[in-house]
Amino acid sequence: MYTNSGSSTVQLTAKVEPADADNKDMAWSSSTPSVATVNEDGLVTVHTAGTAVIKVAGGFSETCIVIVSVYVHDDSDEDNQSGGSNSSVRDQA
Repeated sequence: MYTNSGSSTVQLTAKVEPADADNKDMAWSSSTPSVATVNEDGLVTVHTAGTAVIKVAGGFSETCIVIVSVYVHDDSDEDNQSGGSNSSVRDQA
């Protein structure tokens, strides 16, 4: 995920099968809450650059690796206003 504000969200989903399974309970967790947290509904909120493993577990277990990079946009460069990363180097002298 890329974020330009340091905080963005993404919704993860997990489906229990078969539909008539006895245990449909799920618990979400993050290996690195300083990078990304996840609520009881699978909504991941990123906080800073880094890597976190999001896990959902119940009668099963699955993981999703979330890699967060913070995109910094320099508004002072009027000639480079397109999205993506800025690979130009400016002389600060």
